Amino acid sequence: MSVSQNLSLAQYTVTVLPQVLAVTFPFNTAADLAVVDGATTCLLGGDWTVTSGGGYNASNQLQTGQITIVSDSSPGAANIQIGDIITIYRNTTPVQLTTFASTGLLTPLMIEADDDKLTTLIQQLLLNYYNPFPVAGAVMQTSLGSQIISGTTSPIYLGWITAQTGGIRTSIDSLNVTGISMVQLPLILQTTISYSGGGFALQNWMLRPMIVGDPSSSVTGAFIVPVTNPNSLIWQAVL
Repeated sequence: MSVSQNLSLAQYTVTVLPQVLAVTFPFNTAADLAVVDGATTCLLGGDWTVTSGGGYNASNQLQTGQITIVSDSSPGAANIQIGDIITIYRNTTPVQLTTFASTGLLTPLMIEADDDKLTTLIQQLLLNYYNPFPVAGAVMQTSLGSQIISGTTSPIYLGWITAQTGGIRTSIDSLNVTGISMVQLPLILQTTISYSGGGFALQNWMLRPMIVGDPSSSVTGAFIVPVTNPNSLIWQAVL
């Protein structure tokens, strides 16, 4: 297997513009990367470009590399400034477009490249589970106040969810969420759900874009989140 690095995130503070940043995890093409300034998605070709590395070497091993970020200019969108925090993630598209039946002889190198993509996709999913927010953080506001959620290598626990009289709470207090980059969705959070008679239980929730067929209001096991974001989001309880 040619993917030996299991970390798929790199973060930097901008000190000069333009600035070269190391992509410390192996990747194939620029399309496999996402770059965000805080929670703002940076535009490939406008805010950043891959300037070296990536792809396979002669030993069929995926390579690390470097990107270069620049200050905001058309068609850039992030308005990168000195002091901003830049996060580089995996953003591999979960598709398989190669039809091995039409390629002739199936070689070990072809199988290894296919396995590499599966490995990077798994790493990307694990990153979304354990480190869903960029270091600049997102702000969650409820009737109980607000909390800034920043990048962490541990699960996020929202322990300030209120109890529901008469049983285990099945939905989360009304939330307003700002500062979540869409490239980090879907993501998994854990909440502390209180019992009416004391004690608590942990419950997993997934935050994802809404799709056709989703409820339009809070129901058991799902909760609509008003969010300052181009796309509506939904919390959904998951096992």
